Amino acid sequence: MNRSRRVALLFAAAVTFGGLSACEPSQLGAAAIVEDQRITVTEIQSYLDQVREQREEFGLPTELDPDAARVEVERRVLNLVFERAAQQMNLRITEADIEETRSAESRSADELAELAAQNNVTVESLDEVYRRFTIERKISEAIEQQFPNAGETQLNEEFAKRLIAVAESLRIKVNPRYGTFDPKVGQITVTSWDFLKAPKG
Repeated sequence: MNRSRRVALLFAAAVTFGGLSACEPSQLGAAAIVEDQRITVTEIQSYLDQVREQREEFGLPTELDPDAARVEVERRVLNLVFERAAQQMNLRITEADIEETRSAESRSADELAELAAQNNVTVESLDEVYRRFTIERKISEAIEQQFPNAGETQLNEEFAKRLIAVAESLRIKVNPRYGTFDPKVGQITVTSWDFLKAPKG
């Protein structure tokens, strides 16, 4: 069963799997912390500035959606989760594997750059996108080999279970300004503030 998907799909939304936990980062300036790796607010802001410049090059609106920063933080957090999942499954991700993913893309460089700009992905970060997609593909292939007679639903459930287990094993903290991890879907969701509730203390 071929479950590979075009890399362009990763532009539109991060792969989610549910079950992530979250708490407030303890280090000033951190957008998120995964184990000891910090994703800084400055990095996110700088990245979005690059996105605006790239969108301007293609005549696209440079005013980004209000959730653009949250989506970028989420993408980076999930990249680290997928990296750890590959490590725990003893999967070796080679340059040849990534090139196989890259070569499956039929669009020209200019077309791909414009598609990336439309989805707030910089050309410079395309290598990360290809690597993430390659890891997802390799995990899927490993699961299919382990369960050769399984149907699509079972394979997807097993994939989700593996990623949930990895995410729960990591210390993942997200700055509340970007929201919190939804334990059911594994996405960073906007925090809903109850302004009618008096603060404690």
